[in-house]
Amino acid sequence: SLYRPAVARLEDGMPATGIRLGPVLVGHGRTLVAAGRAADARPLLERGLTLTRRQFGEADWRTAEARLGLGACLAALGRADEARLLLQQSRDALGPYRLAQPDLIRHAERALTALGPAPGERS
Repeated sequence: SLYRPAVARLEDGMPATGIRLGPVLVGHGRTLVAAGRAADARPLLERGLTLTRRQFGEADWRTAEARLGLGACLAALGRADEARLLLQQSRDALGPYRLAQPDLIRHAERALTALGPAPGERS
């Protein structure tokens, strides 16, 4: 991917600058998905989720946003089962942030609805 060398250079400088790269990668990845470039976005969102989990922990809303971004990306790539799991995890983790992050919760719920019921579930 074109982005891999640039991301590696950014990561190398992170400890020195104190910048938190995870949310930056997630934001850029979500923008690429919205622009119809899900294949380009996937590696950024995967790395963003890894870094965000490490930086903020599993229960933080930024980690839920990273899962949401990757889930939406996988849905756009036709990987519905993987997407559904990430989107459900994101929606559930955002529960305590309902008042602070209503847009993220709505986005997760819309993305899950768009996927339809899981195989074997009733609609």
